[in-house]
Amino acid sequence: MIYYHPKHFELEELVPPETFKLLGEKAWWLLDTLILWTIDQMRERYNRTFTVNNWKSGGPFDERGWRPATTKEGKDHSQHRYGRAIDGDVEGMPADEVRADILTHPDDPAFQYITCLETGISWVHLDRRNWNREKNGILQVKR
Repeated sequence: MIYYHPKHFELEELVPPETFKLLGEKAWWLLDTLILWTIDQMRERYNRTFTVNNWKSGGPFDERGWRPATTKEGKDHSQHRYGRAIDGDVEGMPADEVRADILTHPDDPAFQYITCLETGISWVHLDRRNWNREKNGILQVKR
């Protein structure tokens, strides 16, 4: 998949306000196509809102998708900085329940590109790092 434009997400939900202001529609270039496809699939699978950033509507989240190199949020080589990670909340579902569903059904097409889940947190972190999922399963890292 070379290009993918999500059906259920606006760009402002996936990049910080400064990035959106600076790059506009070109900010799509910062995001991995398969992570975009995956979050669309999750919204459809659960038939619930999957909130990433909500700064546009006055909410507190602005760096739960792509993060700039200058951010103080997260680790220096976080997958967020490469556009390959998403933090989010599935409306009405605890993060542990979402993670359990992904780990119980790793072969579900909606989850096929997830290579890593972060555990021990109250939100869902999923990413597409370079990890041999076929050999080792979905990597689980504790915050």
